[in-house]
Amino acid sequence: MSLRAVLMPVLFDLILIGGCGKSEVGGGSPNPGKSRDEKARQTVEVPQDPARNERRAMASMLMIESAESGFKQSDEDKNGVHDFWVADLSGLLKYALPNEKALADADGSKPSPKPNEGYLYVALLQDEDGKPYDLPETKGRNKDRFAFCGYPATYGKTGRRTFIISQENVLFQKDTEGKPVKVWPKHPESDGWKKMD
Repeated sequence: MSLRAVLMPVLFDLILIGGCGKSEVGGGSPNPGKSRDEKARQTVEVPQDPARNERRAMASMLMIESAESGFKQSDEDKNGVHDFWVADLSGLLKYALPNEKALADADGSKPSPKPNEGYLYVALLQDEDGKPYDLPETKGRNKDRFAFCGYPATYGKTGRRTFIISQENVLFQKDTEGKPVKVWPKHPESDGWKKMD
């Protein structure tokens, strides 16, 4: 099955329910003296659907790759260097996609992250040769490489598959039992990672 076919239901969900894991509905009993618009609103949790969460995580990973490409191409941080942001997800999105607060809040490297559609996301620390993506002298940037990981916040309940993507724009998936990946695998497919076409 192609990646496009997998992600089409995600787009449908985003259009149908507005793209978030919570929905607001008008609530409360009638209250004389208050207009309909002033009635209390309550937030209702949408039940966890691991398969849907995984599809949305794949879409988020592709969005992160696109944000990285835009960050580098447009020099979003205006440092005069066309480079990737490798420090963390929230920093990348601050520059490249400032309206994606829910995804930025799912930065697993931060204290008390808030899962986005059941998933958390982190920047990988090292490439396949063990070299750090983020060096002290580059201050969260790398001219040539980046890599991110998306993993289920509660393994089995919110999802089973972990996803990784890099500057090569190839999305891989594997069941890591909910553990985030910190180092890019030397040979992803030999290490059990499945390429998502």
